[in-house]
Amino acid sequence: WLQRLQAAHERICQSIGLASEGRKFTPHVTIARLKKASTDTVNQFVSRHNLYESRLFPVSRFVLYSSRPSRGGGPYAMEQTYKLAHDVVGE
Repeated sequence: WLQRLQAAHERICQSIGLASEGRKFTPHVTIARLKKASTDTVNQFVSRHNLYESRLFPVSRFVLYSSRPSRGGGPYAMEQTYKLAHDVVGE
């Protein structure tokens, strides 16, 4: 679903004359971007914003990335890949 949405977005942007994105689209979730935030501040934020619910989807692996300080996010470094024995469906 996300890849179809991205492809449609890319087509629309190109149709109005914007340059295409050179990077391969990789769906991901950014858990946090923290700059000098205290544990209390993070806990308060999470407790106020934890109402998101997702549809179920299969998961065969997950990857832990870290990002290095820069403007606009990234660069990202793959820290570890965790393969799951069987596809797991989110709960």
